[in-house]
Amino acid sequence: MAELRWILLIVGAVVIGGVYLWSKRQLDDDRPVNDSSQKRTEPSLDSSANSEMESTGPVAGAGRGSDQESLPEGKRRHSKKLASKGSTYQDLSGDEKIISLRVATKGGLLLNGMDIVKALMDAGLMHGSFQIFHRMAENTEVPVFSVASLLEPGTFDLSKLESMNTPGLTFFMVLPGELDGIEVFDDMLATARGIAERTNCELLDEKGGALTAQGAGYIRDEIVRYQHQTG
Repeated sequence: MAELRWILLIVGAVVIGGVYLWSKRQLDDDRPVNDSSQKRTEPSLDSSANSEMESTGPVAGAGRGSDQESLPEGKRRHSKKLASKGSTYQDLSGDEKIISLRVATKGGLLLNGMDIVKALMDAGLMHGSFQIFHRMAENTEVPVFSVASLLEPGTFDLSKLESMNTPGLTFFMVLPGELDGIEVFDDMLATARGIAERTNCELLDEKGGALTAQGAGYIRDEIVRYQHQTG
């Protein structure tokens, strides 16, 4: 269960950051959320790590369930990379880093679980381990980037989508990965942008600001520098 705890920690960390930024934007806008029944609280990493979460099974070719012992070595390595809480450019272990983007609703609206899951699946993402979505490397079960909900605990329970609502999504990848970092980032960026356009959301950087072309270029430059330093 140790590796399950690790990935739950990173999902919890990115969700905490997203919920905080979304809450701050709400206070700044002074606009009420249109679904008052949806409780929004910051998740506890300890409680998330201790929860027994099971995958709902493969959907559209997704990977196997959350039992790390049954995962291929590549996916176990990916889980180990998600071992420490953090956000973009923060050290994980050794030279590993996380890069993240956010897709967030405008004006305090909430996205319905059915709609957002359909958008994710239409974009070729797969629901799998830890009940979050993944982009898999071609012809493998190795995730190259993942997507979690901004609402705790960050997961997508496919049996409760009709009652699920979320203020947005967090997209995250780990360097180094199975593929070239620029290639993965460009795929993640294009996917996040497409989801944002489809759902009428905003594409944000890891700090909650609008992601501009200049900002995306800066992230690419950081990836190139990182790969040169660690290559």
